[in-house]
Amino acid sequence: MNEFMKGITKRSSIIILMVGAVLLVIGASSGIIFGNLALALPDIIGRVSLIVMGTVLIVIGIVLEVKSQPNQQFGMYKTSSKAYFQKEPQLITSTNRSRLKIESGFLLWEKCTMVMWVLVPPKGQGLRDSPSNRYLLAHHTGNADENSIRFYNQFCIRHSSTRGRWEVSFSDNSAEYTSNPLAIADGLNAGWHHFMIAWDRNKPKIEFKIDDGRGGNDFANSLSNWPERIADKASVGAWMSEWEGHYCETQIYKFLIFDDYLESTDSAIRQHINSKPRPA
Repeated sequence: MNEFMKGITKRSSIIILMVGAVLLVIGASSGIIFGNLALALPDIIGRVSLIVMGTVLIVIGIVLEVKSQPNQQFGMYKTSSKAYFQKEPQLITSTNRSRLKIESGFLLWEKCTMVMWVLVPPKGQGLRDSPSNRYLLAHHTGNADENSIRFYNQFCIRHSSTRGRWEVSFSDNSAEYTSNPLAIADGLNAGWHHFMIAWDRNKPKIEFKIDDGRGGNDFANSLSNWPERIADKASVGAWMSEWEGHYCETQIYKFLIFDDYLESTDSAIRQHINSKPRPA
């Protein structure tokens, strides 16, 4: 029923947009013949009225068109205080190259909360099997050395196979990294797990949690090396390169970004936690 109503809204928005455009063109033109009838609006008031009516209808049509759009699987859009990235669980692998490219502006927000569901495989498989790191989110603005170890304005959420932990790492415009990286030892059972990262750069404070349990740290100097510039896009599910060893090789579900610092007790976060996908 909901999809049916969206279809009606979408068709109505297109009709309204077309009518508005026709009225706008007629109002702005002189001597237009509409069908077999010559336009008989020599007075300025009549033309202005048509232009206003056409403009209003176009605005209404655009609003209806936006409301008819479903949650996007690729890209980002804002609605109230949050941004959605996925409607259904998304499999991201090096084989299908299905990682998401999203707008990276949220990295410069003063306050932000990111939440997602991640399908964690058994140890030694997929996401937990890489010569180095597999990434749930990655961003940087350039390589700072020849060995590809340090990057400018890096921000990433990853699984480190070499260190056996989950990490949130970031650097500033000088490629200097925080002295207190957020890290949680990898002792997870196979299955869906809830990841949450929140920061408030005014306090300053940052938290990294898995399954609503406290993890990482919130030391004030954890934000002393925050990214200062952003690239056009950030990558969800893989590093910025195409190397297959950096792809997360798993499913990510309901990746949400809020433009506020939210506690895990907040109703929006509780609702997200309660939206755990069914077992794969």
